[in-house]
Amino acid sequence: MPFLFVYKQVSLTDGETETEDAGESKGKEEEPVSKTDKVSPVISHSESGAGVILSSEVLEYLDPEFSDFEKQRADNCFAVNQVWAIYNSSDSMPRFYAWIKKVFNPGFKLRITWLEPDPDEENEQNWVDQNLPVSCAKYCNGSTVVCVERLVFSHRIDPLESFGKYCCLVYPKKGEVRALFKDWDIKWASEPENHQPAYRYDIVEVLTHFGKEKGIWVSHLDKVKGFVSIFKQTARYGVLYFHMSSRDLYRFSHQIPSVKMTGNEREGVPVGSFELDPASLPTDFYELLDPAEDIHDGNLNQTKGSATSVDAVEEMNIPKFYFS
Repeated sequence: MPFLFVYKQVSLTDGETETEDAGESKGKEEEPVSKTDKVSPVISHSESGAGVILSSEVLEYLDPEFSDFEKQRADNCFAVNQVWAIYNSSDSMPRFYAWIKKVFNPGFKLRITWLEPDPDEENEQNWVDQNLPVSCAKYCNGSTVVCVERLVFSHRIDPLESFGKYCCLVYPKKGEVRALFKDWDIKWASEPENHQPAYRYDIVEVLTHFGKEKGIWVSHLDKVKGFVSIFKQTARYGVLYFHMSSRDLYRFSHQIPSVKMTGNEREGVPVGSFELDPASLPTDFYELLDPAEDIHDGNLNQTKGSATSVDAVEEMNIPKFYFS
């Protein structure tokens, strides 16, 4: 669920044990976490000072109607070497990433290493330098902290590729649901003061894996009236799906945990729609009215499968190599 984080000092107490990362001896007594005078909101990865613990201010959100997203982030779901998305402090969306290095027992306590964006392109570096939000990029290890607050974690992610111990890639993957910044432009970095929360979003289903040369295909999703967080494919101005180039990677705001619906959950639930985790949705999405008249339902029940299936590639005019 969404939270604001602040730093505070901490040290381990007697009787705690830890699960360690590979390459470190087990049973080793943990050194006290070094003290710090820093007590401020977490507003960027680079401000995650070493030797601190995260606490949070709880923000409320609506419960989903059919899926148990909380079960996916229960205490027993966390293990060494996993990478998790964490809610940020600017607008409480899950854009921070943390690599779990150690699990302490008993109770909930983790040692995590922040993953920080490490762009190669100049315009992307300018974006990062202005502390604008990033969720899809190349990442390198940042500082290491201790965390005792489970509720700051949103969902587990699987980085697409890794480069030894220090770098990994986080790209959109086929089947995910993600938020896009509405009216996005990489030139926001030239006027960052004009592009701060609250952001506006488009919600999309990712139809293909991302590639530097191929880009990515996505389809529009819109909220279904009468449900907390059910979204279905829709066509906008006659367009159901569209292509994004690799230059648009920073348009992706964050991943939204989702469960695909069968249509048997309740009357009115569209087949092939998604229930989204309300904790990863801005609150204004709970209040959306009917889609505009120029928005029409996507064909979710076609004989050959949904619009996201490989069998439907020819009908969608998406080259098959995008699905490789």
